[in-house]
Amino acid sequence: MLRAASEKDGTLELIRLTLQLVQRHNEDDITSDLKSYFVRVITEAKQISSDPGTVTSDILPESIELALRMKRYIGLSQEFEKVNNIDAVSPELAGTLLRKMENQPVYSHYIASAS
Repeated sequence: MLRAASEKDGTLELIRLTLQLVQRHNEDDITSDLKSYFVRVITEAKQISSDPGTVTSDILPESIELALRMKRYIGLSQEFEKVNNIDAVSPELAGTLLRKMENQPVYSHYIASAS
């Protein structure tokens, strides 16, 4: 089911913003609501990634999108496994996560299906 879902650009912008703020040492600019949202998306995505049968109607679409990306790109999944809360994200880890989210490889079977 996760593999059939299409990637949606923009759905993970708040996750990216949070990571950018951590990377730039601007953690004070992260509101408590954004911290809660970040943790919820990461937690739900890891749960969905390990057990897709856990998807329910109260799961955030962003969590599903992140879980999809984690399934497709093992390196991204491995890096997010280190994250349990916002305090677990160092500026270096935030940079690594941003790079892995932005520089995901294009595989030939995606190109062939787009033709």
